[in-house]
Amino acid sequence: MATAAQLETQTSLLAIVDAAHEVESALLLRWLGDQKADANTQMQTVTLAIGKDPDNLETGVLETELDARDDTLVLPVRVVWQDRRTDPRATPRLLDLLKGDPRRPGLRRARKLLQQDPANAQCVQGAPATIGELRAQFAEQGGEPESRDAFARFVSGQASIALDIAERQMRGGRYKVPRRVADNIKRSKRFKDGVAELSERLGEPVEALEARAEEIFSELIARPRGFWQDIIAAFNRRVISMGYQPEFVVDEGRLKEIRDLVRQHPTALLWTHKTHIDGFAVFSMLFENDFPVPHLLGGVNMAFAGLGYAAKRSGAIFIRRSFQDDPLYKMILRQYIGYLLEKRFPVSWAFEGTRSRVGKLMPPRYGILKYVLEAADASDAKDLKVIPIALNYDLIRDVKDYVREQAGGVKQPESLRWFIGYLRGLRKPLGKIYIDFGDPIVINKSPAQDDSLGLKKIAFQVGVETNRVTPVTLTSLVSTILLGHAPRALTRLELGKEMVRYLRWARDRNIPLADELERDDLTAINRLADILGDHGLITRYDEGPDVVYTIVPEQHHEASYYRNTTIHHFIVK
Repeated sequence: MATAAQLETQTSLLAIVDAAHEVESALLLRWLGDQKADANTQMQTVTLAIGKDPDNLETGVLETELDARDDTLVLPVRVVWQDRRTDPRATPRLLDLLKGDPRRPGLRRARKLLQQDPANAQCVQGAPATIGELRAQFAEQGGEPESRDAFARFVSGQASIALDIAERQMRGGRYKVPRRVADNIKRSKRFKDGVAELSERLGEPVEALEARAEEIFSELIARPRGFWQDIIAAFNRRVISMGYQPEFVVDEGRLKEIRDLVRQHPTALLWTHKTHIDGFAVFSMLFENDFPVPHLLGGVNMAFAGLGYAAKRSGAIFIRRSFQDDPLYKMILRQYIGYLLEKRFPVSWAFEGTRSRVGKLMPPRYGILKYVLEAADASDAKDLKVIPIALNYDLIRDVKDYVREQAGGVKQPESLRWFIGYLRGLRKPLGKIYIDFGDPIVINKSPAQDDSLGLKKIAFQVGVETNRVTPVTLTSLVSTILLGHAPRALTRLELGKEMVRYLRWARDRNIPLADELERDDLTAINRLADILGDHGLITRYDEGPDVVYTIVPEQHHEASYYRNTTIHHFIVK
């Protein structure tokens, strides 16, 4: 790659001007004129609206200019508009949905921003490269040298990446998103070889497979954009704050370690699945702490109505519930995941099968884990880091549904109507959300396809790590103690003594504790105890000489759920 210093002596320059309208074009052309150090420099410009729609560019105007000498320097430039949001938790306005992304303002809006303050528009340049260097990269990635159209698309894609990097230096790493994923995968030798192999094995023409692949790419591939990341982040925060306290309980030092790991290595973030809030919590935690955009893998059943549209544009990948009989879909999914891992975009999903209706960490299903391991092994994403995440809650709204389903009730299918009803059920205080990270499991090589034991060992390690870092909460502790003494009730003094005994056991063994238990915060403990009573989890009698607590038989199933989430800390052989 060339450096910006080459601009001072360059005699031939091709500027790719990322402009959506005349205001941006005028700003950038004037800025380029000011930057040109040598009057003898021959500068050509090509205007492309890269930022407006980077995946669907008309690059015909670029083809002729790329016939220039190999030492011609290609320099991408863009206007970065300063919006009102500096805090990632700031809520986008309804007006933004109507007018569009404030970071890509239309003509009238751009003029107004300039009138308010010229500093609202900052011109930036991406890292330059010569045409010769770009041709070499194109050939290295499997491009056909005689295809002028494909080379122009490649160059515009590289310009988009360079400009995104320059813009992220101003906005933050959370806005790092993959570009032109389908084009890059289809151009790779790995994909072409895969299609050829399937054609021979299935007896289906390559052209037919490629046409069907276009449909699969359109259905499968997420298209994250900064604007929709902001929208979903604000929506997630709104959902979480309906029932839970706004701040996650998370170790800031450990969080920084994991963020550094994710930025430098291919990573898979696996989280325990206890409630429908899990995905909202994971995305919010990663977004607010400047992680690269996580690609959340989920079932296509969650892609309903407007939520699916917005989620796909903030990184969600919706996978078919069943695709064992579609080898083309399986190949594309595997190559898509491998591509994301190579480019250091973390993939994340709820550990399948562990969403126990009784609170236990149950044996997982291995479908997505198997695909991710195989994808990493077949790509250049070496030494995959699988990072276990334990999500825990003081109270979970879904537990009442679990109890009803355990008693024979029918699980409601996901839909927009169901989701609205679910949100209404969050309108009571539910306490805090706890996020803890287990030690990463490093996968040097994926187990062989017939090595089911090797796959189970990896999954077991994830389960062990999530169990190890799961904190004892007041809810789980009180449930454990009162269920252990049922049907007898305990006075406040007796309950306090039992809690001290359990906490001493936990501290002697370095078992993690919720922060109010760690600090012996009686005010927080009493406040949470009142919440448990309000939710009907425990029964409190205070009309006698002593306040007593109990869990009546009708509450046992719900209390058992919370007990089971941490009972592994207190059971020995």
